[in-house]
Amino acid sequence: MRRVLLLALVAIPVLGLSGPATAQEAEEYGPPEMFWVYQEYVKPAMLQEYEAATKDLIDLLASSQEATSSIEFITISGSEFSYSYVIPVEGFGGIDEAWKSWQAAMEAAGRDKFSEIEARTAKAIDHAESSVLMLRADLSYMVEATALTADKPFRMYHYWYAIPGKESELEGVAKEFAALYKAKGIDHGWRIYQAVMGPDLPMYLVVETAADEADYHATVKKVEEMAGEEGMKLNQKALKFARNIVIQHGWIRPDLSFPQTLSTSSRE
Repeated sequence: MRRVLLLALVAIPVLGLSGPATAQEAEEYGPPEMFWVYQEYVKPAMLQEYEAATKDLIDLLASSQEATSSIEFITISGSEFSYSYVIPVEGFGGIDEAWKSWQAAMEAAGRDKFSEIEARTAKAIDHAESSVLMLRADLSYMVEATALTADKPFRMYHYWYAIPGKESELEGVAKEFAALYKAKGIDHGWRIYQAVMGPDLPMYLVVETAADEADYHATVKKVEEMAGEEGMKLNQKALKFARNIVIQHGWIRPDLSFPQTLSTSSRE
């Protein structure tokens, strides 16, 4: 999103792409969807200034034909005073293409204007992180139920940091959860993303959707009752393969995304 995007990818580890474990799964789910995620952590006292500058950036992009034809990202404001910019990419080569598109848009709209906006946001940013995520449809459940829609802008994130060497065991539990939910007729879905580039690997991100936080917790209570003791046992099993779990939440921000629309695409 900013000029530091490319620099943020330097000197961070890359995890080998595992993807679906079998040829049958690879054929069923097709090529994995990948996303370049850039996160800016904003100083709490400067949230308003940061959002105002970002909206000016959106307006500037909208004025550029080069940007409207080649740039796309979805923005999520998080509970940690963070703003995540999710950019769909075609493999690792797509990162370079996204960077080139950003540079071309800056030239077309005017580098001086971009520089002025970047200077304003830089004052508000505490630090930034960058990563690449791959959707693991083979580990997810009811992927279509978690599509990007205007009626479910709330996102709950569970970051599962796997014990190195135990990735396959943790993935196995995810598949057991999917089988259990299907058997119980539970209609609450989730998506699992595998971090293939970024800090503190290996890591899997579980994403759930809801209308708001109250709706999410009400749904979870219902799901836990339906899953029963079997669900509790699976959760305990999964914990054996985790070295850390971080829980956060966020909101889809159409006003800070580009283009400023909410669609039913699979992008989170």
